[in-house]
Amino acid sequence: MSNQHVLVNEHVDYAFCPPTSGSHFNQAGVPAPLPRAFYGPDKAYKPGNWIHNLEHGGVVILYKGTPTQAIQDSMKAVMDAAPVGSKTACAPNQVIVVRFDDMTSPFAVVSWDRAMLMETWDPVAAATYAQQWQDSPAIPEKAAGTC
Repeated sequence: MSNQHVLVNEHVDYAFCPPTSGSHFNQAGVPAPLPRAFYGPDKAYKPGNWIHNLEHGGVVILYKGTPTQAIQDSMKAVMDAAPVGSKTACAPNQVIVVRFDDMTSPFAVVSWDRAMLMETWDPVAAATYAQQWQDSPAIPEKAAGTC
């Protein structure tokens, strides 16, 4: 899908769930791309926020609902252990974790135009995916310093 920037109040239909590309937010006051963080179950963001991260080479670990504390800790550990991407201003890496309840799978790891859906949390597969697809050559914007 495109990488068009839209305002937060614009409706966007995505061809795939969870979306891995498409129109996304780029507006003052709207967190897009999302700052590098583990976003707990009390903070759910729209795809328009985190697709912007994908556009710049980020990897997003998505989860549905409220996983156990052990799984949340494991997802955060994968995020923290991912290697540094090519954007040296993005330290330590460009991996974030976000709740997304609209998907059918309980877990997914996504990058620009790619998704790995998981019925159960697999930290080894997620870490391998993050290492392989962070800063993918397919990303449309390679803006340095955008995390």
